[in-house]
Amino acid sequence: MNSKIVLASIALIVILAEAEIDIIAPSLPGLMRHYQASAFEAELALSLNLIAHAIAGLWVGTLADRFGRKNILLLGIVTFIFGSALSVFAHNIPVLLLGRILQGAGMSAPTVIGLLIAIEGVSKAKQESRMAMLNSIANISLAFTPAVGSMIAVFFGWHANFQFLLIFGAVALLVAVYGVPTMDAKRAAGCVTEEQCLEPITMYGVN
Repeated sequence: MNSKIVLASIALIVILAEAEIDIIAPSLPGLMRHYQASAFEAELALSLNLIAHAIAGLWVGTLADRFGRKNILLLGIVTFIFGSALSVFAHNIPVLLLGRILQGAGMSAPTVIGLLIAIEGVSKAKQESRMAMLNSIANISLAFTPAVGSMIAVFFGWHANFQFLLIFGAVALLVAVYGVPTMDAKRAAGCVTEEQCLEPITMYGVN
């Protein structure tokens, strides 16, 4: 598979992983009015998401080494989509919070695995540039997401940010299915010797 396609696919998934964290922040006042929720309950939509993301990230590496990176990447995105659907169709605040927990847990997989997929099987000379590029994309996404969320909320209503994440998640799933390789990354890159590319990487540096 073309390495540029792989890199572009990972970049898009990284954008989603950053955007889902706080794009809903501008929607919190509308959420509070709609569900008659307190400020504490509304802000749990952010806090629980981050907590779930951090906790799930502890297990992603082990699962990826055992079941394959792409499989766990896809599982994470599917979990995110399910959580997004719960958030969109939630009739009360507990269901919405459950959806946000699943969103955070699901996106831990792309956050942990995405960078490794992007650099595996790539010559050592390109690793640093790819890592820098993806980190820049992540930081820029995180910086601009609240502004994007504000525009969406102003023009389409507070609920639209949750709908946006559901649609974005579906797009990311398609991109991951067709844009992320399942074959051994070293063979896909045409690497033969240690000098040409990295040895296969595991989440903990153990083959």
